[in-house]
Order: sequence, then C-alpha cells, then structure tokens
Amino acid sequence: MHEAARREAAAFFDAYMAAFRRGDAAALADMATHPMARIGAGTPELVAHAPDPAALRARTGWHDTVEVAFDVLDATADKAHLHLKRAVRVRADGSPIEVISGVYVLARGPEGRWRIAAVSVIARPA
Repeated sequence: MHEAARREAAAFFDAYMAAFRRGDAAALADMATHPMARIGAGTPELVAHAPDPAALRARTGWHDTVEVAFDVLDATADKAHLHLKRAVRVRADGSPIEVISGVYVLARGPEGRWRIAAVSVIARPA
C-alpha cells in the first residue's frame, strides 16, 4: 500500500463525512466525480451529482451521522478503496434511523485532488 496515499485518502474521507454532516451540498459536489458510479438496490448507475443531505433529511428525518468507522483497504498514488465499516444515521433527538456500511472508490483527478468515483452503501433499519 502507498502509505502517503492511504493517509491522504483517510483525510479526504474525514473531510467528506464532515461536509455531509454539515449538509454542505456544494462541498460534496466538489468531492465527487461527475458522473459518479452508484451501486444501489438495482443495477449500477451513473449519477450526475453527489448524495444530497437535504434529500436524506426530507426522506428519513436524518439529522447527523455518528459512530463513523472506516478503513482504507488499499491505495496507490491515484486510486484508493475505502470500507465504511459502520455509521449510524440519527434524528435530531439522537434516536437511530439506520446503520450503514459501504465501499467507496476514490480517484485522484488530473488536478491532483481526490474525488469519490464510485460508491455502494447498504442501509439497515436501526
């Protein structure tokens, strides 16, 4: 594993989670490739934008994501694989909505910045 890339990928994912928790859609859009590959319940698809915290809030009552645990599985100078081992989405009162896990693929763009190129998340009711 490329150790410097591993540290950079981990720092990037920390910043991504912080932007998501703030509900900062503009920052999230800047942290994803366009299009981005998403593997959902059906077939894989290319989506035009990063996840939208406001849409998650409207759909589920989400307020925050806590207990975030992840590992960088492998990294090279231009690509990294991350495993979101566990995170809990909660309402404003702290009650859990769902527990999520996932796999994220990061790619370093031509400008030298990491971006999320692909994501697959599994959500289970809490």
